[in-house]
Amino acid sequence: MAGDRFAHSQHGDAALVAAARAGDEAAWAAFVDRHAQLVWDVARGARLDRAQAAHVCSATWLRCVDHLDELAMHGDVTRWLTETVTLEARRARPRTA
Repeated sequence: MAGDRFAHSQHGDAALVAAARAGDEAAWAAFVDRHAQLVWDVARGARLDRAQAAHVCSATWLRCVDHLDELAMHGDVTRWLTETVTLEARRARPRTA
């Protein structure tokens, strides 16, 4: 199946991001699969409950899509994602007076 060409692949992040930028949904899915655990772990590590963490993960992936050009030029995808999740977690955390 053509959509499975990135499944279990050794494609690097740069190749996946480039393909995703070109509209390849399989590449995007492979990229998300590769980094989903990291994004979840960082969100939960920010002491958010499951619902808040799920929201933060969704917001992170949306931000990622919005910034695919920037991500393509960034040398360290893991760092970019970690910083983005952390920022989104801060935004999601209830403010105390």
